[in-house]
Amino acid sequence: MIEKLKTNKNQLSKLMIISFVVAFLGGQDAVISSIRYNQLDLINVINFKIEEKYNKKKDGANFPDLNFKGKIMTTGKEQEIKVSRGDFDNHTIGEIIEVFKTKSGEFMTQYEINNQRIIHIGNKGFSFVFIPAFIFFMIGLFSLFVILK
Repeated sequence: MIEKLKTNKNQLSKLMIISFVVAFLGGQDAVISSIRYNQLDLINVINFKIEEKYNKKKDGANFPDLNFKGKIMTTGKEQEIKVSRGDFDNHTIGEIIEVFKTKSGEFMTQYEINNQRIIHIGNKGFSFVFIPAFIFFMIGLFSLFVILK
């Protein structure tokens, strides 16, 4: 079977390149989202009151970060939280939303968690996009090995 695949090296090369490109484009966010999700403390819900909404563009960035500034209701501590476009559009100033804190001190909103469509394998959660990105990566790797043999 591998000999049959080797005869179509041109097509296999295209498949390999497309697979790696898809894995690269989809995999980055999926990996970051999966890591952040697995660091969340999902037991301790934090109520956050939105006092200000704004976007802030960092030097060299293509798109601005969307942010909420407000207070953590239990402590009264002022906090700035980077949010997704969906959160930014769906929530208003004065609204109280549920957020969760990661071990690294980042915050994720309930909307972001639901939007990731987490799949649990064992005691770890993976973003839904992670699995197809991993499959495309493996297809690209298999194609590379066939071409090199």
